[in-house]
Amino acid sequence: MSATTIRPRIYVACLASYNAGRLYGKWIDADQDADDIQAEVDAMLAASPDPYAEEWAIHDSEGLGRIGEWEPFERVAAIGQSVAEAGDDAPALLAWLDYDSSNDPEEFADCYDGHWDSLTDFAYELNEGDSLNGRLDSYIDWESVGRDLHLNGNVWTADAREGGVYVYWNR
Repeated sequence: MSATTIRPRIYVACLASYNAGRLYGKWIDADQDADDIQAEVDAMLAASPDPYAEEWAIHDSEGLGRIGEWEPFERVAAIGQSVAEAGDDAPALLAWLDYDSSNDPEEFADCYDGHWDSLTDFAYELNEGDSLNGRLDSYIDWESVGRDLHLNGNVWTADAREGGVYVYWNR
């Protein structure tokens, strides 16, 4: 397991117990199918100390970004599975989902362009990969190019926990 492995999971609470002043619920792994998540919730409710346990809510989560109390389990599972599959790119995926919670986790790979020390470094590398092979370096202010890519809405960034920025193309 790498140092950046994120374990996506949700804490689902029994609302009958919660409304009666008791905390009762269960942490559930979110990188499984929606039906499996529902089955774990049903089992948690069946074992509740409250005889009228029927309703639940997601009261906490880890490794999923922002999700709501009644987020559909299909979405929880899609995000959880994507985070688990993303490996070392999971923090970038979560930053992308936090930027716009309506983003489809399956589209992440199409938008994410990597972790860079700065937007300036990203702009410079665009030139290096081009057929120009750096021939314009002495003529171009790469910091301005990076800033313009951002201001024009072509790319956006999120600060990386380990320093630098994650860069995403707007599609």
